[in-house]
Amino acid sequence: MGEETREAMHPISEQIVLTAEDRKNTKAFVALLYGPVADTLYTLDPYCFGELDSNASGIIDAINDCVLASPKVAQMVAHGSLVPYIKLAQVLWPVAKLAVHHHVLKDVETEVDRKNKTVTVRKQDWAMYTAA
Repeated sequence: MGEETREAMHPISEQIVLTAEDRKNTKAFVALLYGPVADTLYTLDPYCFGELDSNASGIIDAINDCVLASPKVAQMVAHGSLVPYIKLAQVLWPVAKLAVHHHVLKDVETEVDRKNKTVTVRKQDWAMYTAA
């Protein structure tokens, strides 16, 4: 099979128009995927991967531009059946992050006062324990 030109593969009659809402949903999907990866890498090595967090907005915008370069992919993300799950995951992500720090990494300690309905949170300082 010979090489096809981009125009032959994507005729003008098949051009896809993305709305502002499509672009917003695509960016949300990128951010959703980016968050856990960046947080995990930062947790493993804050020195090397600290910029992933401090420059997250710029990185997410750049990745989103790459996704939007393929309108079919962007439309699939924006209009696919994943959208409700993306939105759900976005609102649950902070809860999952706290649970991982408290129950898996154990770098957060809590003290619950049920009578006064308060919770005291202390970050564990593991700095004095060097890696072997």
